[in-house]
Amino acid sequence: MYSVKTPMSIHEAEFSLGRLKIYIGFKEDDLVELQTAKKAVLENTETILDKFYDQVLDNGIASGILKGAGSSVNQLKATLKIWLSDLFSCPLDEAYFKKQQSIGTRHIEIELPQPFMVLGMNVIRATVTDELIRFFKDDPKKMLRACHALNGLLDLSLAIILQSYQTSRETLLEENINQENEYIMTIGRMSTSIAHEIKNPLAGIRGAVEVMRDALPEDDENKKVMGAILGQTQRLTGTVTDLLQFARPVKANIQDTPLSKILESTKLLLKNDPDYKEVVIETDSALSQAVLRVDPILIQDVFWNLFSNACHAMNGKGRIRVHAESQKEQIALFVQDEGPGIPDDWKDKIFSPFATNKTHGTGLGLPICKKIVESHGGRLSLMPSDHGTLFRFTLPGYLP
Repeated sequence: MYSVKTPMSIHEAEFSLGRLKIYIGFKEDDLVELQTAKKAVLENTETILDKFYDQVLDNGIASGILKGAGSSVNQLKATLKIWLSDLFSCPLDEAYFKKQQSIGTRHIEIELPQPFMVLGMNVIRATVTDELIRFFKDDPKKMLRACHALNGLLDLSLAIILQSYQTSRETLLEENINQENEYIMTIGRMSTSIAHEIKNPLAGIRGAVEVMRDALPEDDENKKVMGAILGQTQRLTGTVTDLLQFARPVKANIQDTPLSKILESTKLLLKNDPDYKEVVIETDSALSQAVLRVDPILIQDVFWNLFSNACHAMNGKGRIRVHAESQKEQIALFVQDEGPGIPDDWKDKIFSPFATNKTHGTGLGLPICKKIVESHGGRLSLMPSDHGTLFRFTLPGYLP
C-alpha cells in the first residue's frame, strides 16, 4: 500500500498567511501604499490587461492551454480584472488566502504548467510596475514605496498559488493511488472468482481426455488430437495458476538462503525445458557469496519469470547475464539478455496486469514478480540498456 502525505492545512505553522508575510517582509505600511497605488492600477486596468494578454497569447503553448479551458479572451480579461481589483482592495485575511489558493487549483484543472503561471505573474508585475512609474513620475519616493509594496503583494500571492499547486497535485496523486488500489483489488477478486470457477472443470476435462487418449491405439490419428487438447488444457491451467498467484496476498517464509542455491535450482528448471537448451546463464563471482533474507521459493519464481522472458526474447538461443552488488543491507541484482529489447511503447506497460505482446502470454508474469519483490521490501524496475533488456531488483541480504 502506498502512503501519501496529507496536504497541510493553511492554519499550520509551517505555511500560514502570517508566516508568509514575515518571510516576505510585508508590513502594515505596505497596505497603506497599496491603497495609494490602487488608483493607478484601476485607472489603467485595460492597458494592463491588453499588455498581459498580448504577451500570453503570443506564446503558442500558453495560448493553446487557455483556449482549451473553454474561455474566450474577453472572459479571461474579465476574470483577471476582478483579480486585480480584489488584490488591491480586499484585506489580506483568510478569505484572500483561500481565493489565491483557488487560482492555483483552477490552473491545475486546466493543466497550466507551473512555469507558465510564474511567468504570467512576472508579466503582471512588469505591466503594473510600468503604470506605477507613470502615475508617480513626479514623486520618486512614493513611486519606490508603491513598487516595493506591489512586489511584496505579488510575492505573497505567488507563494500561496504555488503552494496550492503542490497541495492540489498531492490530492490528485492520492485520488489516483486510491483508484489504482481499488482497481487492483477488483482485479484480484475477479481473478480469484474466475480462476476457481475454471480450475475444477479444467482438471476434469484434462483427466477425461487423458483416459480417452490412453485407450486409443498408438497408431490412431486421434491420439495426436488428444495430445494437442492436453497441451491447451495445460496452458489454461498455467493461466489459472497465474491468476490465483496474482490475486492472493504474498505470504513469504523468510529465511537466510544463499543466492547461488536459488539460481542453481532455477537454472536446472530452465535446462530441463527443451525450448531453452541453447541458453547460457552467466553469473559473476559476487553471487557465490551473497546471502538473501527471502522466501527462496518465491524468489525462484521471480528468476524463473525473468529468465523465461529472456529466453523467449532471444528465441531460445543466447546468453543471460546475472550480476550482483552489495548495497548496505540489500543486494541489488541485475538480469540482462541479448534479445531485441522491449519496444518503447511497451516500457510503461510491462508491470501492468494482463499487458502482454506474447501470443500465448497472460501478462501476469512481471506483475507477479513485482508483487513478490515488493513484499520483501525491494523494488523491481526496467533499466536503460544499449542492447537487450536489463532488469534490476533489490532484496534484503548481505555479502559475508
